[in-house]
Amino acid sequence: MDRKSKILVLIEQSQDYKLLTTLLERDYEIISPETFPDETLYYDLIIINGLSHSRYKNILVEEKSRANPLFLPVLILTGKKDVDIAAGFLWKTVDELIVLPVNKTELHARVEMLLRTRKQSIELEYSHSRILKQNQEQLNLAVKAANVGLWDWNLETNKVYFSPEWKKQIGFEDNEISDELREWSDRVHPEDIERCVSIVNDYLKNPWPDYNLEFRFRHKSGTYLWIYTQASLIYNDEGKPVRMLGSHVDITECKKNEAKLKLYTRALEQSPVSLNITDFNGNIIYVNSGFTKLSGYSFEEVVGKKPRFLNSGIQTNEFYKELWETITAGNNWMGELCNKNKNGNLYWVQANISPVFDSKGNITNFVAIKEDITEKKKMVDELIVAKEKAEESDNLKTAFIHNISHEIRTPLNAIVGFSGFLSDPKLSSEKRAQFTDIIIQSSDQLLSIIDDIFKVATLEAGQEKVHIKEFELNSKLQLLYNQYRIKAAKQNIDLKVKLLEPDTQFFITTDETKLTQILSNLISNAIKFTKQGYVNFGYSLKGNTLEFFVEDTGIGIPAQMHDEIFKRFRQVETMVARIYGGSGLGLSISKAYVELMGGKIWLKSEVEKGSTFYFTISHKNPENKAFSERQEGNGSLKEIKQITTLLVAEDEDTNFMLLEELLAGSNIIIIRAINGIEAVEICKTNKEIDLILMDIKMPVMDGCEATKQIRQFLPGLPIIAQTAYTTDTDKNKALMAGCNDFISKPFKQEALISKIKEQLQK
Repeated sequence: MDRKSKILVLIEQSQDYKLLTTLLERDYEIISPETFPDETLYYDLIIINGLSHSRYKNILVEEKSRANPLFLPVLILTGKKDVDIAAGFLWKTVDELIVLPVNKTELHARVEMLLRTRKQSIELEYSHSRILKQNQEQLNLAVKAANVGLWDWNLETNKVYFSPEWKKQIGFEDNEISDELREWSDRVHPEDIERCVSIVNDYLKNPWPDYNLEFRFRHKSGTYLWIYTQASLIYNDEGKPVRMLGSHVDITECKKNEAKLKLYTRALEQSPVSLNITDFNGNIIYVNSGFTKLSGYSFEEVVGKKPRFLNSGIQTNEFYKELWETITAGNNWMGELCNKNKNGNLYWVQANISPVFDSKGNITNFVAIKEDITEKKKMVDELIVAKEKAEESDNLKTAFIHNISHEIRTPLNAIVGFSGFLSDPKLSSEKRAQFTDIIIQSSDQLLSIIDDIFKVATLEAGQEKVHIKEFELNSKLQLLYNQYRIKAAKQNIDLKVKLLEPDTQFFITTDETKLTQILSNLISNAIKFTKQGYVNFGYSLKGNTLEFFVEDTGIGIPAQMHDEIFKRFRQVETMVARIYGGSGLGLSISKAYVELMGGKIWLKSEVEKGSTFYFTISHKNPENKAFSERQEGNGSLKEIKQITTLLVAEDEDTNFMLLEELLAGSNIIIIRAINGIEAVEICKTNKEIDLILMDIKMPVMDGCEATKQIRQFLPGLPIIAQTAYTTDTDKNKALMAGCNDFISKPFKQEALISKIKEQLQK
């Protein structure tokens, strides 16, 4: 059943209202004036008498506005004497006029006419809305599918409309960015903005048919996109441009691909290998410079020809027939070809010929890449030898990796083990001091071993140097004993150290690090290859020569292997390597170190009875000074009497904390700079700085550059370079930059204080 139309009757006289409702209530739904106005109700028609019209005039305007865009008709009833007044309201708020009295037929006719007009208006409005919505949806889909951002610049108001797709391209939602011109200009790359503004202004002054522009545009994330924009002008009746419409397209990937294409093209052209491309019939369409250089033919001489002019006659026709059948079947062909260049000389190439397919899978071209292997063919014998050496080198590398583990884990085991004991609150002060000494000694040994491992290659080249210094030998051997006795005890081996006059200190001058590593290698091997019994080590003095020994009751070494075991990566036998492990590098390093220190190494051994290794070194016996006195003399914080301001340029927090601890308790005031620029600025503003500890590797500005700048205005300020770099090249670089001295990380307190004192006393 159809809904009855709603008619609002605004008639104040009850008699007229009753008469009118009687005529209409059968066919329509009558709304009384008591409910008006009601914002929840919508009406199809309003009937009002002339006397009430002026009273309800403003309300009628609001109701018609509320009904927009739907048509809301208004019918006015008036007496004959008020016709002129009522007619004045037609087409303002009133749509139809009836002069009283009225009969039912006339009233129904007027009402139906107004309701039909309303219905047609509604249907027309809905139809237009649907068409507009469909068109808008189609446009939005097209713009979205094309990934095009639209913009509309009003040249008179300087306002710009940016479409949602435009905003989405640069990472924004529709309501996150304003429609202002500065949103465009502020986001153009600083290097592009002047060019863009200039082109736009020129276009506005003198438009040309094809306006387009490429520039970089900032994304919400801060990165820059490449944008391609096209635009056109809209003119008013006077021919003045009033709007500029355009589009934005993200061409970032196109730009990347374009750059890659240029790079690949240049790489192909500049490649030293020969490259030629043919069509499906084998006719040359492209060759690179590598081809022309190798063959002697120019591009103009070969284009359009088949490459058979390169044939040397070495390969048979059947060979080339098989090659052609392979590539025309869609397969790659690889092999060696003997070609002939323009001068008639033969040369060998390693060729790779591949087919190129189109989107339908059809072969369109062939690409041939050829590398000149003429010299390689002549050096076949040398290559075979090189191959054997390479295989041997692989074996040596594997053994070397094993040796690294062996050499590092020995002192590291002591460090880890004794560090664990230090956290025990029940540990006695004597043992705590003893374990601390072992940890310090093992740390020094570990650092020295790491340094030596990286210098293994220099032994063969004869570039390894001996670093002579004075140290106390008995305490050194006692520390080695403490380091290995626990390991020996676990294997039920009795470890003993035999010292010359053990109750006194015996100072010698030699390479402490290399001597320690030689003894560590020998003691470690002795324990490893001894199942039961003992291991003894010590030394004796024979004139100006010290003779050391390491004796064990282990498995022994056959006589024929006494020389072999000192060669790198060699062990007594394969079975020994499987049972005991090890790389066989330790003894070769020991032998090289012994010989560097002017001594020799040998052994006495019998299978299943044990072995004794001997080695000698030359040394100079220094003055007999107490060890503790020597340490105090090397550098003490107490010796810095005057308050000193020290600038520490160090970016690592832990390294700076260590320096603070090393210098704690002294008269030194520490200022920190975390990079070279800060160091330079502090030196410019603080005139109280007495000395600089300059780290070489720092962010922003390194230590060498900072030193050079400081030297420009403080040529006499002492600067000590402190760095983890240890080579002579690094030291010379720091000194050339203007540093007065150089100290390598890690360093001890005594060495640091000594260098500081030395510079302050100059």
